[in-house]
Parts: sequence; C-alpha cells; structure tokens
Amino acid sequence: MNIDADKEQWFALGSSYQREMKLKRYFDAKQVETFVPMHTVYKEKNGKPAKVEVPMIHDLIFVRSSFELLRTEKLTLQEMGTPFRWKMDTVKTNAPIVIPEHTMQDFISVCRNEYGTLLDQSKAEKLKKGDYVEVIDGPFKGVRGYYSRPMKHKCVVVLIEGVVAACTTYIPPYLLRKVEKE
Repeated sequence: MNIDADKEQWFALGSSYQREMKLKRYFDAKQVETFVPMHTVYKEKNGKPAKVEVPMIHDLIFVRSSFELLRTEKLTLQEMGTPFRWKMDTVKTNAPIVIPEHTMQDFISVCRNEYGTLLDQSKAEKLKKGDYVEVIDGPFKGVRGYYSRPMKHKCVVVLIEGVVAACTTYIPPYLLRKVEKE
C-alpha cells in the first residue's frame, strides 16, 4: 500500500523496552487513535492474585495518523527518551507498513473478542488452509482473514503482513465463505 503523507492511515510502530503503553498515553493525549492488543493475566500483588491488563505483544503499537504527523512526533518522542521505530515492509517497498482500514478493524475485532457464540448453521463451503474467507455470522461477522487450522481447530487468522497475526476462536466452516482479497 502507498503512503500518502497527509492521509490518516494505520501504521505499526515498535517501541523500545516495553514502552508501548507510554507511547499510547502520549498519542491518546494528543487525540491520535491507537491500538495495543491487551489481555488479562494474573499477577501477585501484596501476596494475593490480581487481574492485570497487559499487552499481548510487547513493543508493538498501532497508530492511526498521517505519516507527516508521525514523522514530526518521532523527533519529539526521541528527545523525550521514548523513541519508536517504524515497522518496515522490507520485502516489497522498503517503506513503513501501512495497514488497510478494513484489515485493522478486523484485527481489533478479533483481539477484543475473547469468546464467540455461533448463531447460524448454513451449508459449509469446501475450504482449504490458506483460503481468504469472511465470517458470515456470529461475533466475528464481517471479519476477513486466512482460513487456518492450528492444532486442528478451524479459525480465521487476520494477518498484518510483516508485523503480527491474530487468530479467532474456533469457527465452524459453515460460518465462513470464500472471498477475493482486496
């Protein structure tokens, strides 16, 4: 995908030394949309177990902004001691990775939904590993990704190429249909 310097787009950024939440707070204060995939873990506090929200992947933050704004903020953040680096597409363009809006929304949807209840039971298509599919019903309705079978469970993997992938919970094939990749 091309970078339009003034258009708001999703970028994947890397932080250093687990400073992704500090970057998130900085951008949130500037009203710049961000996303850090989080999950709940149990840690011991004062000798008792406590639920704590922590990043699923350290040193990774997604920011929806213009390239120009991020380039300016990069210099400011370096001076503050909170640098970030662009996640680069080193295979095709050697430029920062730009994530399509639909892909990013699907990724956010999958990351935020821990469990799913399946609603419809229509006829399943013949699917094979690697087919690009869309979920047609249930809590992940509209999510597009690659059909996969990790540990023999049928699921959809939303892939942000060169950065990260998120995997849904089990989705039966009858809730999937093949689609053309955008």
